[in-house]
Amino acid sequence: MNYLTRLMDHIQQRRAFVVETLPPRGPNPERYLSYVRSVWKLGVSAIAVTDMPLARVRVSPWAVSGLMIREGMEVLPHFSRITRNKCRIESDLLGFHVLGVRNLLLLSGDDPSHGDYPESSKVQDLSIYDLVRLVKLMNTGTDLAGNKLNAPTEFHVGAVFGHNFDEEVERVEKKIEAGVDFFISQPVFKEENLQRFLGKLSKVPPILVSAVVFKNRSQLSHFASVPGVVLPKSFVELLEKGRSDEYIKAYTTDYVLKVVEELQPHVCGVYVAGIVRDLSFMSQLSQMLGSECF
Repeated sequence: MNYLTRLMDHIQQRRAFVVETLPPRGPNPERYLSYVRSVWKLGVSAIAVTDMPLARVRVSPWAVSGLMIREGMEVLPHFSRITRNKCRIESDLLGFHVLGVRNLLLLSGDDPSHGDYPESSKVQDLSIYDLVRLVKLMNTGTDLAGNKLNAPTEFHVGAVFGHNFDEEVERVEKKIEAGVDFFISQPVFKEENLQRFLGKLSKVPPILVSAVVFKNRSQLSHFASVPGVVLPKSFVELLEKGRSDEYIKAYTTDYVLKVVEELQPHVCGVYVAGIVRDLSFMSQLSQMLGSECF
């Protein structure tokens, strides 16, 4: 596949900058589009679009991705497997491609029993590794059933990983073997933790480090309860000592910018988590990465 997206070009240049966004929870996209236009002006490589995080219903990522593509923005939509059967997975992938999407972040997705409709079924037609293999097959003009497509797709495939648990090493290796082109980490708060994890891989793939800062006590407290996330002791102490929202925002921003600066020589870019909507913080990252502002 010779097609190189803006995102993949920036990954190769080791200066990728992606901002994650949450689609609206209703049919009016105007406020969402106004926000992503502001983000795009910062010179980001792509705007990521989540796919029903926490199994809460939002506008489908293909819909808002299509709207952004019409305006000349590059997108990185998430694509979750456990709310789609095998037929729907392939159909939706083809639909994404027809709309002009060329980057995908493939995920298992959040268990629907914990979301808006707890009675919903969790579908296990494909493993995450099968999903990667399917997309890679579609790039050759065929699929898992052996059907021939009328043209090959041109998808670049991303995946995620957690760096705080040794069992993730095998999962990352299997995703690499299946054909993943780049990875996005869970939020990183200590440079040495990510370095230690990467040292256990037989081959280090292109990686974007996930960054998150907190605007207030409530946001930090909620994030501290997310499974798999390990916050630094100093962040926990912000809650224990009853620090003000202003202090929490300033402290976490300075802390994370320093971590990103330390990691910059070792990764291919930065991925800002969706709970962050601080354009000032994003602007500082953009300048650090040498992004091309419009």
